[in-house]
Amino acid sequence: MIRLTITIITIMLAVAVNAQQNDKELNSLVTMVKNLRQTSEAEKKQAFNDTFQSLVADTAWTPMNELRDKNGAECPHSDKSLPRFRLNRMLSKAEQVHQGVAVATNGFMNGQDPRFNYSLYEKSVMAGKKVSYSFNGREGRQVFVVVPYKTSAKLNATLLVNGKAAASSQRLSDGTLVLECTESINTKTPLTLEISNQGNEGMAMVILNHNTRK
Repeated sequence: MIRLTITIITIMLAVAVNAQQNDKELNSLVTMVKNLRQTSEAEKKQAFNDTFQSLVADTAWTPMNELRDKNGAECPHSDKSLPRFRLNRMLSKAEQVHQGVAVATNGFMNGQDPRFNYSLYEKSVMAGKKVSYSFNGREGRQVFVVVPYKTSAKLNATLLVNGKAAASSQRLSDGTLVLECTESINTKTPLTLEISNQGNEGMAMVILNHNTRK
C-alpha cells in the first residue's frame, strides 16, 4: 500500500512539472520572471529592460491584480530592505502599451478576464507566515507556478478546491514551485492558493497561472 501511494505521488509530481515545461507560453513567462533575479544594479537595469520588452511583445497575459491576501501576511510595501522583482511596475507599463492609453491600476484586466488564459503578479510573504489567495473565474485544468526571488527560499504551496488540497507541489532546484490542479474546476468553484514561508526572512514571489478553461 505504501509503495502504491509513493508511486501515485511520484506520477502526480511528474505531471505537474511536465505541465509547466510543455506549456510554451507559461514557460516563457516564467523565464521572463527568473531573468529578474539579478544582483548588481547594472544587471538589474538590463534585465528590467529586457523583460519589459518581452512583456510588451507578448499579448497573451494579463495582470493577476485581483489577488488579496486573507491573512494579512504580505510584507509591507514600505519595507525597502526586501529584494523584489519589481514586476508589477512593468506589468502596468506594458499593459498601457497594449491598451494604447494610460490605464489606472484598478482598471487593469485581471485573471478573471475570459479573453486571457495566462496571468501573473508579484506578491510577498513574511517570514514564518502564510498568505491565502482566492481565485474566481477559473475553469478547467489549472497550473500555478510560484517563483520566489531567492533560490534559497523555503516556501511551500497548497492549492485548495472546495477547501480540500487538490494538487501536488513540486519544488524545482531553483526554489520554484509548480502545482497542477487534480480536480475539475468551473468558474464558481472555490479555489484557494496558500503559500507559507518557513524561512527566517520575508520573500518576494511571482505567482503565475494558466487557466486552461478546458
